[in-house]
Parts: sequence; structure tokens; C-alpha cells
Amino acid sequence: MNVDAHYYGVLAFARACGFTKEAAWSVAYASQFVDDAKINQLTISGPTHGIDLDCVSPPSLLNMATCHCYTRIKTFNLAAMINNTCAFHFVPGCMGDGFAWKMACRPQGKIIEPIAEDVVSKGDLVTLGVLLHAWADSFAHEGFSGLLSKVNDIHQLNPGRRAYFSTDVILPRIVLWFRRNVTQKRFDTIFDYMVPAYGHAQALHYPDEPYMEWSYRYDQKDVYYHGHDGARVDNRKRYREAFGSIRQILERFLAEHSKYRDPSPPQAPGLFDSLYVALLMDARTSWRVKNWQQTMKRLKLLSPQDTKMLAYDKGAAWFKKAFTNYDKERFNKRIVQGVLQENFCDSHWYQYYHAVRWYKERFHYYSDQQGLAFNHEPYL
Repeated sequence: MNVDAHYYGVLAFARACGFTKEAAWSVAYASQFVDDAKINQLTISGPTHGIDLDCVSPPSLLNMATCHCYTRIKTFNLAAMINNTCAFHFVPGCMGDGFAWKMACRPQGKIIEPIAEDVVSKGDLVTLGVLLHAWADSFAHEGFSGLLSKVNDIHQLNPGRRAYFSTDVILPRIVLWFRRNVTQKRFDTIFDYMVPAYGHAQALHYPDEPYMEWSYRYDQKDVYYHGHDGARVDNRKRYREAFGSIRQILERFLAEHSKYRDPSPPQAPGLFDSLYVALLMDARTSWRVKNWQQTMKRLKLLSPQDTKMLAYDKGAAWFKKAFTNYDKERFNKRIVQGVLQENFCDSHWYQYYHAVRWYKERFHYYSDQQGLAFNHEPYL
């Protein structure tokens, strides 16, 4: 899913379920930040303000990244795939007749469901947001694996309708140009050589578009795929089911932690019906974002004065509250040197660091219970 669902959709549903504006914003921001949190080593300059360090020389916090650049060869290693791609974007569904198929993502699978139960009990808003990102992706990424795997080696990708592209999306444009100018058979052969079978790369951006209908098949000449026919996918159905279950999690969380409940929650007629219309809007991502902003103001989920909530800023708000030396370019890296704000311990970024570490421990624990034990600790 994209920012329109992970941030704006979660924000709107949280408000509609009765969360206060600040609580809903914390959940939604954490949900989207999973796709933007690149830092995996924070080296601290100056006072550490008494926080527990993962490394004392140099003073550092480690292992908090939840995304990386999938076009970089360095990311094609088992530790990164398991602790990042699988854990947060393609949680294994534990179904199938072998390890590779068990690693394929499934909605509400046997690993992510118990993590959700633990999150509801834990009662932390940022951890809830992290969980909701992985939960939503378990629907959108169904059938694909976070490993470099034959499970992801698909053929005959067929969009059932026009797909929109963001201005910065280059690969799908190139691929579809080839498709228009070569035969289907030659296209599939060239595409198979060009694009690695990692995540849903060979399905392009189709799983992350809420309006898409599309299909794919496996190479039936290969005995590995016998019994696996591919899929015809209606993203509208998947996204509606995803946010129906997200609504249930939000309501259960609020029932157990009523301190986050708005004493005067929004009461617009047909509230959730309007949210599903916005969620499934047939348009490019930027248009869906604008529509979400207008919809939330119209339904009085937010007001025009809630500027920080109406425009997601890729982590800038959290970085500024946590670091005195925040700079967009400097902090858009894997290894960062930071100067801590005096109230760093109370910052959302530091809460996110703890949420990620907690989530990874739970992910490994339940993976082990399902017979998917990984023979190394979460990587640093």
C-alpha cells in the first residue's frame, strides 16, 4: 500500500473509531513511517541524556530501520530480507507445502495475528501504528514473499484496467513500453531477466493500488509450480477487507485503552461508507491524498487548522522533535550522526525505535513457533 492508505486511511479510520486527533496522528504517522525509516545506525554526538545504548564506543542506537532501497544490491542478503522485508512488509502466512511457500504473505496469518493481540494488550500508539502497516500489507501483498524466491517469479502479468503512475515511478513505465512494443512471449522473457523475484517487483506497483484489478500466472513447465495457478486479484476487495479488520483492531485497542478516546467523537452520517469511497478512489496516489484531505475536513475528522496532520512529511516532524541537527539530506541515510534534543526520551522517534525492536522480537518468537526459525538474531 502507499501513503494514501498507510497514513491518510489509518488516520481517518482511527478518528472515525473515536481516537483523539493526537492519538490518531501518532498511530497513522508510525504506520507510514515504516516505509520511510531508513536509519539503522544512529551515532550520537554530545549528551546521551541517560538513554540505554546499543554500542558505547561510539555511543550508538542500532537496528531500527524498517525500509531500504530495493534497487541496491546490498539489500539482497538474508538478514535484511527477513528482518526488514519479511517482518514489516511481507509477514509470512505459514501456509503451503514447503519453506518457500510458507514464507509467502497471507492476510491475518499465524505470525501477525498473535502480534496484533500483543499490541492491543501493550497499549502503545506507535507500536500499534507499526503493526497496522504490516497488517495492511499482509492483505495487499498476499501471495508474495519478502525473500528473493521462486514464489515471486510470476508470468503473464495482466492489468485488467489502466494503471496510474506517480511522476517518480520509472520502472513500470519502462516495462509497459516494452510490453507495448514487443510480443507478449518476448516481453515475459526479457522481464524475467530484468527484474529480480523479490517481493512483488515482478508485479510492478499493482498490489499497492487500491483500484486495480489484475492477474498473473506461474510457469507451468516448471514442476515447482504444479498445484499453483497464480491469481486473479481485485484490490478493491482486498483493501476493503484490510480496513474492515483494521477498524476492528482500532476499536479493540480503544476499548482497552480508553484514555485515547475523544470525548466528542465525529458523528457524520454514513461515516465509514464515505471512508471506503476515499480508500478505493480510482486515481493516482497524489489525487487520492488530496481527496483524503478534503474528505477528513468535510467529515470533521480534522479541521483546516490541523495542518501537521493533514500533510504527511516523511518523518520531518519526528526528526525535528528528536534531533537538534536535523537536515533532510543528512537524515535520509542508513548511518546518521545525531545530536539529541534534551527531551529526546519523550520523542516519537525514540518511541519508534523501541517499537521496532519490540516488534522484531515478537516476529522472531512467533516465526519460531510456526517452524520458521531463523538461525541468527535480528541483524544490526
